[in-house]
Amino acid sequence: MPSKDPITGKFLSGAALRRKKKVTSTVAIANQKARTVTTIAGGLSFTDLPAPPLGDPLAAMAWWNDVLLTCADQILRDPHITLEARVRFLADFSAKAGMIRDKAAESRAIRTALAAKENTAASTGLEKVSGPTPSKIPKPPI
Repeated sequence: MPSKDPITGKFLSGAALRRKKKVTSTVAIANQKARTVTTIAGGLSFTDLPAPPLGDPLAAMAWWNDVLLTCADQILRDPHITLEARVRFLADFSAKAGMIRDKAAESRAIRTALAAKENTAASTGLEKVSGPTPSKIPKPPI
């Protein structure tokens, strides 16, 4: 989306966009230097996160939720982030957390349905048969 001058409402020229980008990058570099000197007091830390649960997608959803909450906590406590950037990051994190929540609810429903199906099969006396699968019989040509 093209940038506009907040005073005149006109689109910014190429030179104005370059100046704006230079100022923004200078501010970002200064904030990064200040951020490495001072640590964010309190809150969650990325070093406190456990290792990701490889091979377990259900536990991975909970792990990603913890990662997103840690990121959100860092964003909230960082004094060097502008309000606009903070709002943009938090909106993005909340959208991703909602997707994780939906996936977790879907996975829970699938597990419940599979458990109910297995309980029904066990209560009716059906057993799983392990053996060779029947051979495929080709259809006759028409």
